[in-house]
Amino acid sequence: MTGLPYDQCAIRYLFTPLGIETWWFQFFDGDEQHGCHPSGSLGLPAREMARVAYCMLRKGRWHDEQVIPRWFVDETAAPTHPIRGTRTFGREAQSFSHGWELPARLTGGAGDGIPLDARYKPGTGAQLIAFVPSLDLVLARMTGSSGGEFASEECLRRACEAVLPRS
Repeated sequence: MTGLPYDQCAIRYLFTPLGIETWWFQFFDGDEQHGCHPSGSLGLPAREMARVAYCMLRKGRWHDEQVIPRWFVDETAAPTHPIRGTRTFGREAQSFSHGWELPARLTGGAGDGIPLDARYKPGTGAQLIAFVPSLDLVLARMTGSSGGEFASEECLRRACEAVLPRS
């Protein structure tokens, strides 16, 4: 759509406007027709992940610029399809939205205590990026390959509990 490879598009239209300074992309060698090209795998340090989440929290705005389209941010608040049932990674299909996940929609207790407007992206090695508009909260977690002390849902639940007013 942009005429640019995935990595160059992300750098030009997301990373540069957000002041993101450090990243890496995984590349595939490809065949003769496709050559070396970026995959969907991306690595960002916690500071840079937090910048993306903060931009999403602010409805796609960074300072005075609309960096991420507002319609995209709005649509991530609900599933992008009518599919029900567990489909992939042991997660229910209704918890997926435009590459983000809706952790409050997870069943079996996994989504308990997480606000309905929370969005997150769990990653390899228990990395986590999340934002919760109702709590004005952004979360970025880097744990390495150990998987961390607790699951992504529990990490987000504990962060939400920490900022909720006590009753």
